[in-house]
Amino acid sequence: LLVEPLAERREALAGLERRLGFRHAAVAAGRAPGVLPFAVDPALDGSGVAAPGAAGTREVPVDTLDRLTEQHALPGPFGVKLDVHGHELPILEGAARVLDQAELLHIEAYAFTLMPGAVRFPELCLWLEARGFRCCDLADPLRRPSDGVLWQVDLAFARADRLFFARNRYD
Repeated sequence: LLVEPLAERREALAGLERRLGFRHAAVAAGRAPGVLPFAVDPALDGSGVAAPGAAGTREVPVDTLDRLTEQHALPGPFGVKLDVHGHELPILEGAARVLDQAELLHIEAYAFTLMPGAVRFPELCLWLEARGFRCCDLADPLRRPSDGVLWQVDLAFARADRLFFARNRYD
């Protein structure tokens, strides 16, 4: 199930549905059903939930991952991929059942606070560890061009009870 609120992406997602059998929900994921202000980047890739009071936004419908997986009759186990520019915790809070059945999470996480309420990657790791997940890999670190400081990184999380976490040796 691909969750994407941008109308500009619907044609491409419909093509994936036809070719690969994906399903598409034309909403943003969040803590609860409703609407959110959404900032649309001209290149689309930088789009995301807008900071409170931001200009030039549009409202998009929101639903939870728990409700969406139920509506689409999707059974677990689940893999979850998030690229939501600081909006991770509200989405994960609306996914308690999905997290209970998830095997792997792949989350683009930030070293900076992008807006009020957004978490940086250390806080995300602690939040997920309290819910039974541990970071097991990383990919694609992106550094800020102006000073080379880490800006974002994709983190993979697996269930903390996996055997590879039981061995505390480097060998």
